[in-house]
Order: sequence, then structure tokens, then C-alpha cells
Amino acid sequence: MRRLFPVVALLSAAAGLVVTALWLRDGGDAALTLSLRTAGLAGITAFLTAINLMIRWLRWHYLVRRTILSTPTRRSLKLYFGTLPALATPLYVGESLRTALAARGTPALGRTVFTVWFTERLADAGILALFWTAAAGEWAAFMLIVAALFATALLANRMFGSPSATAEAVVVLASTSLAAWALPVLALQLVLGGLGASLSLADSAEAFSAGTLLGGLSLLPAGFGVTGSSMIYRLTATGIDEAIAIAAIALFRAGTTGFALALGALVFAVWRSEITSLAPRAPAQEHFDELADEYEEQIPTHIRDRLLVRKVAVMVDWLSRRGVEAGARGLDVGCGQGWYAAEMAQAGFRMFACDRSVPQLAHARPSARQAGVTLGVGSADQLPYADNSFDFVYGANVIHHITDPEQRRRAFDEIVRVLAPGGCFFLQEINVRNPLFALYMGYVFPLLREIDDGTEVWLRPLNLPEVAGARWDEHKEYLTFLPDFVPPAVYAALRPLESRLEQSSARVYSAHFVACLVKTPTSEPIR
Repeated sequence: MRRLFPVVALLSAAAGLVVTALWLRDGGDAALTLSLRTAGLAGITAFLTAINLMIRWLRWHYLVRRTILSTPTRRSLKLYFGTLPALATPLYVGESLRTALAARGTPALGRTVFTVWFTERLADAGILALFWTAAAGEWAAFMLIVAALFATALLANRMFGSPSATAEAVVVLASTSLAAWALPVLALQLVLGGLGASLSLADSAEAFSAGTLLGGLSLLPAGFGVTGSSMIYRLTATGIDEAIAIAAIALFRAGTTGFALALGALVFAVWRSEITSLAPRAPAQEHFDELADEYEEQIPTHIRDRLLVRKVAVMVDWLSRRGVEAGARGLDVGCGQGWYAAEMAQAGFRMFACDRSVPQLAHARPSARQAGVTLGVGSADQLPYADNSFDFVYGANVIHHITDPEQRRRAFDEIVRVLAPGGCFFLQEINVRNPLFALYMGYVFPLLREIDDGTEVWLRPLNLPEVAGARWDEHKEYLTFLPDFVPPAVYAALRPLESRLEQSSARVYSAHFVACLVKTPTSEPIR
């Protein structure tokens, strides 16, 4: 299959070039002159196509995460773009290969692979058909297509299993598909305008959507020979000069399908081994081992320092209100390079810290030695400490890396075990209640930073898991709103606004939250 797709793509592209050459010959020298003189329009089209492809990747990655939940975001992006040559297959069926590769090694996913592919194609066909029928004023057909899209929603309901998840999926599918396919309509309008042709947006939408749908239904790879020809016929039917129509579609197809195939071939050539690899994803420990030397540089210093001060202040204040004073014993679970443990030690607590990544601990050792922190090797679900050892424990952005539910349950059990009766565990996590921040953390942050890979399982402050022998305090602390990419000067200017938001009713949509799990005293029954 790895050999087949590039061959099919190249042969299909060659066929498309032959058809284009025939059109240009029939259009005369004017068409060729126009296309050469205005080649910059193909660049604009390619730029809009790149945005179109990014939106479609977001949609595909969303579907994959909701059904497979195992594909790191960076690999997902390479996989999606590296399999763009699969566009050159009948009905784009070859695109199902990317989902199969994303699900590498996961059993019984044949139906899921097909469902993801079919849902994408149905959403595309539905939006394009809506464009076509609305532009043509065919309202009866328009309503039939709306009914078909409703059927897509029912399919999504079977995929996602609950009304809330279905509603979210329908909104995502509709919005991403609409945004993605509005861009080539705009590109066609810009190309025609650049060539001096006047055409309404509705006619551009009809020409594009009709040509794309007919090309797909023709079963010819990427619609070569059909899509472009159909668009030319429809443009000339509106009164546009044939030479301009031929030049416009030649530029348009070069900047859309041609650009997508070329980009896909380039990405595949660069990351071929990673794209086609069926090896399982590296465990989180290996990921953080490899990242140890660059870990400090992953988050800008002004952001890291601000979070450090704010989160430590929250814990110290919370402990003070519970009567836990300086000298109490604390444990930092998943301490990384030890910044929080060192800060808590400077606040007067006897600090211990553990992490399962030895390279991370090596970086933590100098500051730990200076602050008097005792380091140890251990993971959250197998803590190397005796029962009832600590007055408090905390995990700063650690638990979301434990994606296996059973392992996460064991981690909470271990934390409760090492806590003294009445002791507390501070859960410090990313707050994904804000949908924009959830989108950023799941789809953008893993592309900008290497700390997270997009497969994390986020705990929500209003839906924390039950833990045997402990109960969650009703109070939650919500803090910070500004994302990590905000420059220092802008961040300093916006901090007063951030502080006001933290004190307002909007605080529940902050970027981080802290929750407190209190171990039940032995005198109380375990609930």
C-alpha cells in the first residue's frame, strides 16, 4: 500500500496535466499568457488551501481522538499531511489509510476506521451539496440534503454514545466543514477577479461545489479530468470568456489539488518512517527522559515563574487554613526538575520529591540539594514511602499524563496511603472547562511544545473521581488566564486584568485549577 499510493497519485496527476494541457491548447495563447502572468494567484490559492487542510486536519484529529484516543498530535499532523497523496484515489477511499495508521496496533478497529472516513466524506458532501443547491436556488434539494446531514448526526450519535458528545461532534463537524470549504470558494472568486472576470459569489460557489462533487462521483482519482472541466463549463455558461475560465481553473486546480498532492509527497518523503511506523507510542517515562535536557526551555521563564509563585501561594495558604505549619512533611509526586519542591522547602516545609524519570531527577538534584529536598525514584502508582508518611502531597500537572484508568486509580490509592490521617493532596491541573483552552491544549500546545503530546486525559474540577478513604474539598482554586505564548511585556501589562478575572465569576474558566483531596481521619468511616 505504501508503494501503491504514490504511484497512483503520480499517474493521476499526470492525467490531470494532460487534460489541463488540452484545455490550454483549445483556449489559445491568451489562456497560457494569462496563467503565466498571474501565477501569483496560484500562490494565494495555495495559501488558502493550506488553511483548508489545517482545518480538515483538526476535524480528522478530533474524530480520531474521540474514537481511538492514542495518536499524539505531532504524529497526527505528519500522518494527515503525509497521506494527502491518498486524495488521488477513487472517492478518496485511500484516506481511510491514515486512520488505520493512527490506530496502529489497536485491535478490532476496522469499523472505526471506516466510520471516521465515512463521517468525513459525508460531512464534506453535505456541505458542498448545500453550497450547490443554495446557490442554484434548489430549495427542495436543499432540504433533502439537510435531512442527510441529520442522518450524519445520527451516525455521530452511534459513534460518540451520548447526547452531549453527539451535540459537540455535530457542532465541530458542521463548523469545520463549513469553514474549510468556504475557503476554496473564496480562492476561486479571487482568481477570477485577478483575471478581470466578474462573477457573483453564489456562481463561484455553485461552480466549485458542483465540479468537486461530480469529480468525486466520477470515481476518478482527485476528480482529474472531470472537476476542472465541469468548472470551466459552468463558468463559461455564466458568460465568462473561455480563455479566462480555462486560465482561472488551471491556476485554481494547481493551487488546490496540485498543491495538496505536492505538499503531501514532500511531508511523506521527509517523515516517511514515522508516518508508516506501526510501532507503539513511546511510554511517557521515555518521553520525559528524552526531553530532560530541553525541559526547562519548553515553557517561557516568565510564565513558569508566575505559575510557580501562584501555585505555591495557593498551597501555603490552604495548608495554613488547615492548621498545617512550617516543618510539616510534604511530598511532590512527579517532581520533574524540582522547582516546586525547592520553593515549598524555602517556605519552611520538610520536602520530599519523586519522579520515575532519572534524567529529570538529575536536573533537579542541584536545587534540591541547596533547598534541602530529599529526592527519590518512584512513580505515582508505586510510591516508595511508608504509610501515613506525609502531612500533604501534591502533583503539579502530573495526573493527566496517567491515561490508563486503572493506573490512575492506583495512583490516587497510593497518594492516600502515604498521607497521614487528615492530610491533604493538592491536585494541580489544566482547566479544560473553557472550550477555547481545551482546543488549545489538545490541538495547538502539543505542536508548539513537546511537554504534552495531545493524548492526555484531563480531569475536570466539577467531575473529580471518587477516591477510597478520602473526600474532595468543595472549594476549588482557579488561577491564571493568559496562555504560555504571551510575550513578557504583554503579559506584564495584562496581569491586572488576569487578577480581576481570577476574582470574578469567570474564574471557573481559568487556565489552571487546584483541588484538595482530604484523607479521612481514622475516626471517621471510609465512605
